[in-house]
Amino acid sequence: MKIQTTLFGELVLLDQCTLVGSSESLGFQTYVNSSHNGTEKRKALRETASQVLNIDYVVVRTALAQNFNVLWGGLRKLWAIPVDVEWQRIGGVDGDFIECETSIYDYRNDSLALLKHKDGLAVVEIKEVLANGLKLYEPITLQSFTIRPLRVGFILGDVSAPINAVYGQPSLQFQVMDAPYLQAPVPTQFLGHDIYFKRLLLEGNALNVTVLQHQTVVDFGLGPIDQHSNWLHARYGKPMRSVMKGQQALFEYRQFLFRRLGQYRAFWLPTFERNFYVKSTGAISTVIDVELNQYQEYASNRKHIAIQDKSGNWTAHSISNAVQTSNTLRLTITPALNKAAVDIRMISYLSLHRLNNDSVDIQYKGAGITESSVAILEIEP
Repeated sequence: MKIQTTLFGELVLLDQCTLVGSSESLGFQTYVNSSHNGTEKRKALRETASQVLNIDYVVVRTALAQNFNVLWGGLRKLWAIPVDVEWQRIGGVDGDFIECETSIYDYRNDSLALLKHKDGLAVVEIKEVLANGLKLYEPITLQSFTIRPLRVGFILGDVSAPINAVYGQPSLQFQVMDAPYLQAPVPTQFLGHDIYFKRLLLEGNALNVTVLQHQTVVDFGLGPIDQHSNWLHARYGKPMRSVMKGQQALFEYRQFLFRRLGQYRAFWLPTFERNFYVKSTGAISTVIDVELNQYQEYASNRKHIAIQDKSGNWTAHSISNAVQTSNTLRLTITPALNKAAVDIRMISYLSLHRLNNDSVDIQYKGAGITESSVAILEIEP
């Protein structure tokens, strides 16, 4: 559908409903400088993200002919792409101001929005995004409609579509031209870095984790075989899967991603495993007794733990000393815990992570549900 706008000129409006399974990709850019011993320094090369919308839709019967013409002739043109996952219902508008929620939706100054009503579609041009709604360039009168942001972009690469005499299902990939920018608040800090206690979701009935090493095998084919590693310690990788129910949860997840800037900004995260089992009784302040688990022999360089109580609250601590007896490991921690031993549910290692990719996909699952999975990497124990 061809539309004419003041802000962007002539555009092709994607007027089909987005199918479940469509997605968006946010791409950051980080330079990772890894040293010989495995430590690293990172620099963010882009202060925001590029955005790609991956849209699937269906056309049936007589609409196939129109769809062919639009795709064939509009392949190299600019498109207006609705972000259907961000729709909201509006009672009505009469003038140049639409009262709606804007704080958790991706509306921008000098951008477009799509209005869907019982008689068709309308495109409005947004002059200014306010706390309680959208200031428009031109007035409009309309009752009972839904609204969602429109992004302006172009088709990346080719368009593929299974078709027959009854239906077609094109898959389009749009590069958004007006890159999103989200100001993420600074979360709780621990030792100078962000800390999160967001529980990792299982994939199926388990979480697939990887213990990574740097390994050089020395074998000249003439005698003994040896190995060598330059890293100071192994690394621990795992997927961070998130399911967002509703727009508020999606907005908060996007804030998390923009705070990370891809691989750039590190964050503390527990393993969410029972790495220690409590033996102490009574009140615990700065000393806690735990069962022996060969910590001293193999993991004594892991100096940080997170403790969850039975109410679900987490606290972060550093291990300042560890003393092993014949049947107990005594840990000295800071800051003090000041809780009863019977109230402790779990003690996990706490380590510094980063995202292991600069690109993150968000899948649209329908009914206001979105899902994302990104690999994370432990960089310091």
